[in-house]
Amino acid sequence: MAGPGRLKASLIVNGEDVDPDEVTRLLGSRPDRSYRVGDLVSSRSPARRRTGHWSISTEGMVPEAAPLEEHVAQLLSRVTNDVGVGNLLTARQDARVFVGWFMETGTEGLAIPPSPLAGPGWRAPAPAVRGSPRTAAAD
Repeated sequence: MAGPGRLKASLIVNGEDVDPDEVTRLLGSRPDRSYRVGDLVSSRSPARRRTGHWSISTEGMVPEAAPLEEHVAQLLSRVTNDVGVGNLLTARQDARVFVGWFMETGTEGLAIPPSPLAGPGWRAPAPAVRGSPRTAAAD
C-alpha cells in the first residue's frame, strides 16, 4: 500500500446550536474558523448560516507529507484531554476529526492505526480508508 500524497486534518464541531464561545471554553483552544447560526455566509451575499461551526486545522502547522499520527496528535494537543468534554460535545453536536487525503497516484489505501484516534471522546475503530487519485482539475 502506498503512503498518502498530502494530508490535512481538522477537528470540527458543527450543529444548529453550536456556540463557538462555549466550544472554545470547553476545549480550551481558540478556533481557526468559527461562525454561528444566522451569521452571513459572505459579505457579498444576504445568505445566512444554518448551522454553527467551530474548527481547528493542521494546515500550516504540520507538513502535509507528515504521517497521519502527527496531524491527529497536533489537533489533540491543542484541546483539553478531558474525556468528559469530548463525550459532551459528541453527544450534543456533530464533533469529529476530519482528514483530507490528497493522493498522488492511482487508487491508494491507508491503514489508520487506533492510537491517533484515542483522544478526548473522539474514539473510533481503525477504519481502512480508500480513495481515488486527485485530478488536475481538483488542484
